[in-house]
Amino acid sequence: MQFQQHLDADVSKWTLDPLQQYGFMILKYVFEEVEVRTIAEQLEVALRNFNEQSILRSRGQTYGSRNLLEVLPTIANYVIDSPLNRFATVVLGDDVGIVRVLYFDKPPGRSWSVPWHKDQTIAVKSVDQPSTSFLKPTVKAGVPHVEAPKWLLESMLTLRIHLDAMNADNGPLSVIPGSHFSREDELAEPVELHADAGDVLAMRPLLSHASAVSRAGIVAHRRVIHIELAGTAELPDGYEWHSFLRLSDGGHTR
Repeated sequence: MQFQQHLDADVSKWTLDPLQQYGFMILKYVFEEVEVRTIAEQLEVALRNFNEQSILRSRGQTYGSRNLLEVLPTIANYVIDSPLNRFATVVLGDDVGIVRVLYFDKPPGRSWSVPWHKDQTIAVKSVDQPSTSFLKPTVKAGVPHVEAPKWLLESMLTLRIHLDAMNADNGPLSVIPGSHFSREDELAEPVELHADAGDVLAMRPLLSHASAVSRAGIVAHRRVIHIELAGTAELPDGYEWHSFLRLSDGGHTR
Protein backbone atom coordinates (compact mmCIF):
# COMPACT_ATOMS: atom_id res chain seq x y z
CA MET A 1 0.00 0.00 0.00
CA GLN A 2 1.59 3.25 -1.16
CA PHE A 3 0.31 6.26 0.77
CA GLN A 4 3.34 8.57 1.00
CA GLN A 5 4.04 11.49 -1.30
CA HIS A 6 6.32 14.50 -1.61
CA LEU A 7 4.58 17.75 -2.61
CA ASP A 8 6.57 18.46 -5.74
CA ALA A 9 6.57 22.05 -7.01
CA ASP A 10 4.94 20.69 -10.17
CA VAL A 11 1.33 20.05 -9.15
CA SER A 12 0.81 17.81 -12.19
CA LYS A 13 3.04 15.22 -10.49
CA TRP A 14 0.76 14.96 -7.46
CA THR A 15 -1.61 12.04 -7.08
CA LEU A 16 -4.59 12.13 -4.75
CA ASP A 17 -5.35 8.44 -5.27
CA PRO A 18 -4.36 7.37 -1.71
CA LEU A 19 -6.58 10.07 -0.19
CA GLN A 20 -9.50 9.06 -2.39
CA GLN A 21 -9.06 5.30 -2.03
CA TYR A 22 -7.76 4.89 1.51
CA GLY A 23 -8.98 8.14 3.11
CA PHE A 24 -5.48 9.28 4.07
CA MET A 25 -1.97 9.96 2.82
CA ILE A 26 1.29 11.14 4.38
CA LEU A 27 2.89 14.22 2.84
CA LYS A 28 6.61 13.84 3.43
CA TYR A 29 8.89 16.58 4.77
CA VAL A 30 6.51 19.48 4.19
CA PHE A 31 8.35 21.40 6.91
CA GLU A 32 12.11 21.46 7.40
CA GLU A 33 13.74 20.90 10.78
CA VAL A 34 14.21 24.61 11.46
CA GLU A 35 10.53 25.30 10.68
CA VAL A 36 9.39 22.51 12.98
CA ARG A 37 11.58 23.90 15.75
CA THR A 38 10.15 27.41 15.21
CA ILE A 39 6.57 26.14 15.36
CA ALA A 40 7.31 24.19 18.53
CA GLU A 41 8.92 27.20 20.21
CA GLN A 42 6.03 29.52 19.30
CA LEU A 43 3.56 26.94 20.53
CA GLU A 44 5.34 26.44 23.85
CA VAL A 45 5.33 30.18 24.60
CA ALA A 46 1.69 30.62 23.58
CA LEU A 47 0.46 27.67 25.64
CA ARG A 48 2.44 28.75 28.69
CA ASN A 49 0.96 32.26 28.61
CA PHE A 50 -2.64 31.29 27.87
CA ASN A 51 -4.84 30.24 30.77
CA GLU A 52 -8.29 29.78 29.26
CA GLN A 53 -10.32 26.58 29.49
CA SER A 54 -9.37 25.54 25.95
CA ILE A 55 -5.93 24.51 27.26
CA LEU A 56 -5.83 20.92 28.52
CA ARG A 57 -3.40 20.32 31.37
CA SER A 58 -2.67 17.50 33.80
CA ARG A 59 -0.21 17.59 36.70
CA GLY A 60 1.71 20.49 35.22
CA GLN A 61 1.86 19.00 31.72
CA THR A 62 0.06 20.56 28.76
CA TYR A 63 -1.36 17.86 26.54
CA GLY A 64 -3.75 19.74 24.29
CA SER A 65 -5.74 22.76 23.15
CA ARG A 66 -9.27 22.65 21.78
CA ASN A 67 -8.98 26.02 20.03
CA LEU A 68 -5.42 26.70 18.93
CA LEU A 69 -6.50 29.55 16.66
CA GLU A 70 -7.40 31.48 19.81
CA VAL A 71 -4.14 30.59 21.54
CA LEU A 72 -1.82 31.11 18.55
CA PRO A 73 -3.61 32.79 15.61
CA THR A 74 -0.45 32.77 13.47
CA ILE A 75 -0.57 28.97 13.33
CA ALA A 76 -2.82 29.38 10.28
CA ASN A 77 0.13 30.85 8.37
CA TYR A 78 1.78 27.43 8.28
CA VAL A 79 -1.00 26.35 5.94
CA ILE A 80 -1.49 29.63 4.10
CA ASP A 81 2.21 30.19 3.33
CA SER A 82 3.22 26.59 2.62
CA PRO A 83 2.55 23.93 -0.04
CA LEU A 84 -0.40 22.85 2.12
CA ASN A 85 -2.36 25.81 0.75
CA ARG A 86 -2.16 24.49 -2.80
CA PHE A 87 -2.77 20.92 -1.66
CA ALA A 88 -5.93 21.85 0.25
CA THR A 89 -7.16 23.91 -2.70
CA VAL A 90 -6.64 21.02 -5.12
CA VAL A 91 -8.54 18.68 -2.78
CA LEU A 92 -11.41 20.94 -1.67
CA GLY A 93 -11.60 23.76 -4.22
CA ASP A 94 -10.93 27.49 -4.34
CA ASP A 95 -13.27 28.37 -1.45
CA VAL A 96 -11.41 26.20 1.06
CA GLY A 97 -10.87 27.59 4.54
CA ILE A 98 -9.55 26.61 7.96
CA VAL A 99 -12.43 25.99 10.36
CA ARG A 100 -10.74 24.61 13.47
CA VAL A 101 -7.25 23.92 14.80
CA LEU A 102 -6.51 21.57 17.70
CA TYR A 103 -3.26 20.66 19.41
CA PHE A 104 -2.38 17.55 21.33
CA ASP A 105 0.66 15.87 22.81
CA LYS A 106 1.43 12.58 24.52
CA PRO A 107 3.89 13.81 27.16
CA PRO A 108 6.32 11.35 28.75
CA GLY A 109 4.63 9.72 31.72
CA ARG A 110 1.26 11.27 30.81
CA SER A 111 0.37 9.39 27.64
CA TRP A 112 -3.18 8.39 26.75
CA SER A 113 -5.09 6.32 24.22
CA VAL A 114 -8.05 7.00 21.94
CA PRO A 115 -10.54 4.27 20.88
CA TRP A 116 -11.70 3.76 17.31
CA HIS A 117 -13.81 6.68 16.12
CA LYS A 118 -14.59 9.07 13.27
CA ASP A 119 -14.42 12.87 13.56
CA GLN A 120 -18.04 13.93 13.16
CA THR A 121 -18.37 17.18 15.11
CA ILE A 122 -17.71 20.72 13.93
CA ALA A 123 -17.33 24.01 15.80
CA VAL A 124 -20.06 26.60 15.16
CA LYS A 125 -20.93 30.08 16.42
CA SER A 126 -24.27 29.13 17.95
CA VAL A 127 -26.54 26.13 18.48
CA ASP A 128 -29.59 28.17 19.45
CA GLN A 129 -31.48 27.80 16.17
CA PRO A 130 -33.40 24.61 15.20
CA SER A 131 -31.83 22.41 12.54
CA THR A 132 -32.69 19.37 10.46
CA SER A 133 -29.04 18.99 9.43
CA PHE A 134 -27.08 19.17 12.69
CA LEU A 135 -27.45 16.91 15.71
CA LYS A 136 -26.29 16.56 19.32
CA PRO A 137 -25.43 20.19 20.19
CA THR A 138 -22.84 20.54 22.92
CA VAL A 139 -20.27 23.00 24.23
CA LYS A 140 -16.55 22.18 24.46
CA ALA A 141 -14.20 24.65 26.12
CA GLY A 142 -16.80 27.37 25.66
CA VAL A 143 -17.28 26.70 21.93
CA PRO A 144 -20.58 25.30 20.55
CA HIS A 145 -20.25 22.05 18.60
CA VAL A 146 -22.67 19.91 16.61
CA GLU A 147 -22.56 16.58 14.83
CA ALA A 148 -22.40 17.35 11.11
CA PRO A 149 -24.19 15.52 8.28
CA LYS A 150 -22.23 13.03 6.20
CA TRP A 151 -22.29 15.16 3.04
CA LEU A 152 -20.60 18.03 4.87
CA LEU A 153 -17.94 15.83 6.47
CA GLU A 154 -17.19 14.38 3.04
CA SER A 155 -16.33 17.89 1.86
CA MET A 156 -13.78 18.40 4.63
CA LEU A 157 -10.11 17.57 5.08
CA THR A 158 -7.85 17.26 8.11
CA LEU A 159 -4.13 18.07 8.01
CA ARG A 160 -2.00 16.91 10.93
CA ILE A 161 1.42 18.55 11.22
CA HIS A 162 3.83 16.30 13.12
CA LEU A 163 6.27 18.17 15.34
CA ASP A 164 7.85 14.91 16.50
CA ALA A 165 8.50 11.57 14.87
CA MET A 166 5.58 9.17 15.29
CA ASN A 167 6.62 5.55 15.72
CA ALA A 168 5.71 2.34 17.50
CA ASP A 169 7.03 3.71 20.81
CA ASN A 170 5.03 6.91 21.31
CA GLY A 171 1.41 5.89 20.76
CA PRO A 172 1.11 6.12 16.97
CA LEU A 173 -2.10 6.59 15.04
CA SER A 174 -3.77 3.56 13.47
CA VAL A 175 -6.32 3.86 10.67
CA ILE A 176 -8.66 1.56 8.77
CA PRO A 177 -8.02 2.21 5.05
CA GLY A 178 -11.18 2.93 3.09
CA SER A 179 -13.37 3.29 6.18
CA HIS A 180 -14.35 6.82 5.13
CA PHE A 181 -16.77 5.28 2.64
CA SER A 182 -16.76 1.48 3.11
CA ARG A 183 -19.49 -0.58 4.74
CA GLU A 184 -18.60 -2.32 7.99
CA ASP A 185 -18.40 -5.71 6.25
CA GLU A 186 -15.92 -4.35 3.70
CA LEU A 187 -13.38 -2.90 6.11
CA ALA A 188 -9.69 -3.56 5.62
CA GLU A 189 -7.23 -4.45 8.37
CA PRO A 190 -5.95 -1.54 10.50
CA VAL A 191 -2.65 0.07 9.53
CA GLU A 192 -0.29 1.63 12.08
CA LEU A 193 1.13 4.88 10.73
CA HIS A 194 4.65 6.16 11.30
CA ALA A 195 5.86 9.64 10.33
CA ASP A 196 8.88 11.92 10.64
CA ALA A 197 8.90 15.36 12.22
CA GLY A 198 7.82 17.79 9.51
CA ASP A 199 5.54 15.28 7.80
CA VAL A 200 1.83 16.04 7.41
CA LEU A 201 -0.92 13.45 7.56
CA ALA A 202 -3.84 14.31 5.30
CA MET A 203 -7.02 12.44 6.19
CA ARG A 204 -10.77 12.52 5.73
CA PRO A 205 -12.79 13.13 8.92
CA LEU A 206 -14.84 9.96 8.36
CA LEU A 207 -11.74 7.75 8.35
CA SER A 208 -11.85 5.42 11.36
CA HIS A 209 -8.79 6.01 13.53
CA ALA A 210 -7.41 5.27 16.99
CA SER A 211 -4.16 5.55 18.92
CA ALA A 212 -2.42 3.61 21.68
CA VAL A 213 -0.64 4.68 24.85
CA SER A 214 3.10 5.31 24.54
CA ARG A 215 5.26 2.44 25.70
CA ALA A 216 6.47 2.49 29.30
CA GLY A 217 9.66 4.46 29.85
CA ILE A 218 9.43 6.38 26.58
CA VAL A 219 10.62 9.98 26.94
CA ALA A 220 9.61 11.14 23.46
CA HIS A 221 6.67 13.49 22.96
CA ARG A 222 4.15 13.14 20.14
CA ARG A 223 3.05 16.69 19.39
CA VAL A 224 0.54 17.19 16.60
CA ILE A 225 -1.23 20.24 15.19
CA HIS A 226 -4.61 19.08 13.89
CA ILE A 227 -6.06 21.44 11.26
CA GLU A 228 -9.60 21.02 9.92
CA LEU A 229 -10.58 22.56 6.58
CA ALA A 230 -13.88 22.84 4.75
CA GLY A 231 -14.65 23.37 1.10
CA THR A 232 -17.33 25.99 1.69
CA ALA A 233 -18.01 28.88 4.04
CA GLU A 234 -21.76 28.28 3.88
CA LEU A 235 -23.66 26.02 6.28
CA PRO A 236 -27.37 25.08 6.14
CA ASP A 237 -30.15 26.12 8.52
CA GLY A 238 -28.58 29.50 9.27
CA TYR A 239 -25.60 27.95 11.05
CA GLU A 240 -22.14 29.49 10.83
CA TRP A 241 -18.66 28.09 11.32
CA HIS A 242 -17.07 29.21 14.58
CA SER A 243 -14.16 30.35 12.38
CA PHE A 244 -13.63 30.29 8.64
CA LEU A 245 -10.21 31.48 7.44
CA ARG A 246 -10.35 31.41 3.66
CA LEU A 247 -6.95 30.41 2.28
CA SER A 248 -7.31 32.44 -0.90
CA ASP A 249 -7.91 35.57 1.21
CA GLY A 250 -4.73 35.04 3.18
CA GLY A 251 -6.63 33.66 6.15
CA HIS A 252 -8.88 36.63 6.85
CA THR A 253 -11.73 35.69 9.17
CA ARG A 254 -15.11 35.09 7.56
